[in-house]
Amino acid sequence: MVPPRDGSTRGWTPRQAVGCAWVALLAAALGAFALFAVLRARGTVGVPAGRAALEAERWRLAEQTRAAAEEGRRLHEERIALRKERMLAVADRLREGDRRGYARIVLRNTCSYAVAVALRYQDLDEKWVARGWWEVPPRGEVTTDAMTRHRQVHLYAENQAVGRFWTGAESEGALDVTITDSRFDQVEGEPFLYESPRSASFYRREAPEGLADLTEVFECLAEAPPPRSAPPPKGEAQGKATER
Repeated sequence: MVPPRDGSTRGWTPRQAVGCAWVALLAAALGAFALFAVLRARGTVGVPAGRAALEAERWRLAEQTRAAAEEGRRLHEERIALRKERMLAVADRLREGDRRGYARIVLRNTCSYAVAVALRYQDLDEKWVARGWWEVPPRGEVTTDAMTRHRQVHLYAENQAVGRFWTGAESEGALDVTITDSRFDQVEGEPFLYESPRSASFYRREAPEGLADLTEVFECLAEAPPPRSAPPPKGEAQGKATER
């Protein structure tokens, strides 16, 4: 039966009416799906879920990065400990009675406040290393565990609380070295794994001939006022020389 021209359903059989309803429902569903596809393509639907998935992925990647960095630092500390053991073994081979076949680095502070010192030198394995920090007390002296057969040594020192710095700025032979405020032990050419790195200008010193110890004196010609606050902590200090 042909539907009436006025658009009504009068004269339709039940089957025709149901079939027309299903067609209308299917058309509405297809229209809704098409609209959803367009909106999704425009990014106007699914945004909260997408953002949540993106944040979850970012968190996962951040955790993986943190874990990898932590593992890298742990392995780095293990290599440092092994290298120190090797340096002591090499130093023992370079000793003949009371004579040492290497020079030590001694730090002397004439100021009325502590001085934190970092060094760059060639170790007994003939690798250039940068290490910090040695805390030298007021009017005190520290014989470091740094041992070298090379005459060239670079140093940097500071007391941030009083704004006093010993740098290589505008001096011949100065070097810019990457350091950090916490204890560090870095072999040149290896990735710097410590947090909050910064660059400092190290000044050069020549050790005495004959592998005599190099003594560096930090002088305060004009005494700075007493610090109003303590300098940022350097963490665990570097080692001092042992009787070898």
